[in-house]
Amino acid sequence: MSLENDMYKFLVEDENFNNMVKLRDYYAKVHRRLIQEFWDKVKESLRALTKDSVWEIYEEEDQDYFERWSSMSLYKPKWYNKEAEKEDGIPLCIAWESLNLNTYYGVWINNHSKLWDIASMRDYLKQLPQAKNFKSDNHCWPLFGEELDFTNPDGLRQILPGSRDQRAKEYATLVYDLANELEAHLDKLFKMKS
Repeated sequence: MSLENDMYKFLVEDENFNNMVKLRDYYAKVHRRLIQEFWDKVKESLRALTKDSVWEIYEEEDQDYFERWSSMSLYKPKWYNKEAEKEDGIPLCIAWESLNLNTYYGVWINNHSKLWDIASMRDYLKQLPQAKNFKSDNHCWPLFGEELDFTNPDGLRQILPGSRDQRAKEYATLVYDLANELEAHLDKLFKMKS
């Protein structure tokens, strides 16, 4: 007899079936809460790292980690274009994106900006020695790497409460270190106006 058959027989008993349904209903809630608590910890770690630095955390008002393009970014305030916020906002940043799905991080460029020379910025980034550690085939992400996949239990297992704080510190440090490593290059990119 196979495990599948054994599980079937076990789960179709009245009480077991009811418990299985309850567990299924709670899975989505647990999934959502794990992700929410993890990114809150990453943000907390980023705040500690950036406290006395040139970097600021870009946060959207009412940040929702479950929007399709949810993100958490580091940028320099001088890069922020308040006059053209709706159209351009931040021209570039170091960011995490897709916070509830297949999360990735790297250098993000505002591909819709009319104020910066996007093609030159992308070409410049691809020539950097650090580029060999990243993928570069995304229109807004000239350099990016994939990390956690929150669409499956294995990805969620990595952010369970027992390891969450350490993993959050690692993720915050990964982005912070990349920002510092590329700071001079990012400053050059910022000057590439169209």
